Amino acid sequence: MGQTEFYSADTLFEKIDGRAPAYVGFNFQQLRSRSFSVIGLEGSFVDVFEFRMDTPINAFGIFALERDPKGRLLTYVSDGYAGELGYYFRQGSYYIQILASDQKPRTTELAAAVAENRAKSIPVDDAGLDGRRRLPNLGLIPESVTFIQDNAQGQAFMKNVFQASYNFDGANVPFFVMVATPEAAAEGWKSYRAFSSRFGKTSDVPGISGAQIFEAESFGTWKVIYQRQGELGGAYDAEDRAKARQFVEKYLQGEIQ
Repeated sequence: MGQTEFYSADTLFEKIDGRAPAYVGFNFQQLRSRSFSVIGLEGSFVDVFEFRMDTPINAFGIFALERDPKGRLLTYVSDGYAGELGYYFRQGSYYIQILASDQKPRTTELAAAVAENRAKSIPVDDAGLDGRRRLPNLGLIPESVTFIQDNAQGQAFMKNVFQASYNFDGANVPFFVMVATPEAAAEGWKSYRAFSSRFGKTSDVPGISGAQIFEAESFGTWKVIYQRQGELGGAYDAEDRAKARQFVEKYLQGEIQ
């Protein structure tokens, strides 16, 4: 339905006015877009948007920010879902949107085929997503997965943090993981403990599988924070202290994966 269009960080607002600043915030590089007509269906078309970010981790960041919690998981990509009228996924450093103009069978079939084609055409690259891969799958609420670039949970040292909520033994447990150097993880744990002590009651928990752990209560919710071998993480803002601690302990012991 015309030539391929290209947009830079300076011109992105021309295509997605109002949403452009969020993309630029994740180091957007270029948008390539094109529309395809559905043969035999006048007025029906499929739009293809390929947003290229600078890294896979930032592509995941914008994907997670815009994620529809009602989406159906896609099986052919690590991070993707199908919505009512389209397909949305992260592949390498790209955030892809395939949007159908309507729900006519031929239109939706074309959209599905284009989505799989683009997933196969763009190389797989998960660099920087170690933290995402360490979030356990058991009990995971998929639509809750988020990525925080800086100042996660109000902590300056918390960068490139992956967070999600879990259904665990009848309780909701928010959980996060940050991958760093062993030294940064250890210092971050100490800083987080000191911060928690200023705003509530904090106590150390016996270590498990080589991890240091503390738990803290403030304003009626609980944190159970650990660090080991370059990984800082734990439960936060949990209402059930016992369930939060059990979740973290089982994670560290490899029982929750």
